[in-house]
Amino acid sequence: SGAPGSRVLITTRNVNVSRTSGVSEANMYQLSCLSDEDSWSLFKQRAFSGKSSDDYPELVPIGWKIVRKCKGLPLAVKTMASLLFCEFNKDKWEDILRSELWELTEGKDKILPSLKLSYHHLPSHIKPCFAYCAIFGKGHVFDKDRLVEMWMAQDSITTTARQCKEDVGRRYFEDLLQRSFFQKSRYFDSFVMHDLIHDLAMFICSGDCCEVVDGKLSSTSRVRHLLCRNERDFRRLLSCGCTDDLLKSSRTCYCVGDSMEPDDVDGAFFMKAMEGMFMKMKYLRVLHFLCIPEITELPDSLGNLKHLRYLHIYASGLTTLPESVGNLLNLQTLRVETPELNGLPRRLKDLVHLRHLCITGDFLGLTDSMGNLHNLRTLEVQSDKLNDLPESL
Repeated sequence: SGAPGSRVLITTRNVNVSRTSGVSEANMYQLSCLSDEDSWSLFKQRAFSGKSSDDYPELVPIGWKIVRKCKGLPLAVKTMASLLFCEFNKDKWEDILRSELWELTEGKDKILPSLKLSYHHLPSHIKPCFAYCAIFGKGHVFDKDRLVEMWMAQDSITTTARQCKEDVGRRYFEDLLQRSFFQKSRYFDSFVMHDLIHDLAMFICSGDCCEVVDGKLSSTSRVRHLLCRNERDFRRLLSCGCTDDLLKSSRTCYCVGDSMEPDDVDGAFFMKAMEGMFMKMKYLRVLHFLCIPEITELPDSLGNLKHLRYLHIYASGLTTLPESVGNLLNLQTLRVETPELNGLPRRLKDLVHLRHLCITGDFLGLTDSMGNLHNLRTLEVQSDKLNDLPESL
């Protein structure tokens, strides 16, 4: 609250952060690693699923050896315990203990061997789903259902004819959550990755994910997934002269963060740059972006993204969507958040593969042709002027 007597607590893994914040050495507290006993206490709570370790005497000595290999690091202990959660097979525990990955040094990538080991033992069908999460910046809070929809857009969820992709994707998510790759955030019903877990995802991606920082790309390799942390970097992405090969190879463009200041925008430039980008990113599957207030409509070239499966737009000034949206025949998820939206395109009925439609706007109603969306599973509409839904739904 800033009242007299208030204190600020800074937590960091980098001592230089404390120093640049003006904290004296005397006021720094260096956390030590967990003792073997504390590590074992943390490990057995998770690994034995609330049961007593005394009921599994053959596993206790193996567990102690695994704990000591974690070297007192809480995240490593928790991850190993999650890997063995409800797994009471002695051979499985010994397989983890004898893994050659323990012998790897941390190296320049700063990835703990225990985390590499935990990833190594992920089911093969879940590995690409975890690696894709590198698209989120460190500390980024994400929603479970939206992440599952993005996995679906990348064809990362394997199902049989009778299985629902969303249900299978949620099971993938719960598996990663149970194994401590994800953790609940302080915000309601949302999640986050530990910084070290995010480092692991970036290591697994090996250059497929690229962040735009001050108009520069963090990787020069053949990028598959682009991240912009704010709208300013998104604009710089549009103007940085990216090669056609880079844009053509992109499968994800994910822009999050704060909007630009009003005096730092150029609506005409933004519109023209978006039009050119949409013409080039022909193989894009996921597009998540913010739009500056001066933009009231999107370019028709949006319809050029024929492979797009997931589209999420946040734009405070957007009043309409182009009719070319009807060309996005592979679209599965459409999320539009704009308080000024005064209507939906007539060709929305052509999106026969659409499964999730979430719209916020200022429109009067939905058309009867919405009944053509036979694959629709989720319909969320927020508008103060909306009185009823069409009978065709």
